[in-house]
Amino acid sequence: MNIIMSNIYRYVTVVENRFNHLPAISKRPYMDLACDIKWDIEHNPGLPTDDKEFLNYVKTRLSGCNQMEALRVFKRNYRAWLRCQKTT
Repeated sequence: MNIIMSNIYRYVTVVENRFNHLPAISKRPYMDLACDIKWDIEHNPGLPTDDKEFLNYVKTRLSGCNQMEALRVFKRNYRAWLRCQKTT
């Protein structure tokens, strides 16, 4: 896992931890997606290691408007999280 992949992995771990502590009514589709992404990273060592390539790979695995919207929100939240990491 390189530094970029490790950023994605750290982010999905943060989201998964929040997901596990929220009541079911508060959980969001992008959180489900983050949990799926974490599982994929842990169980598929041949995944792309570049941020953009990896997110494009994830996009190819999704179907339907709801999943695409979850990916859009995931990307937006991930970029915001990255900005916060760079300032600390």
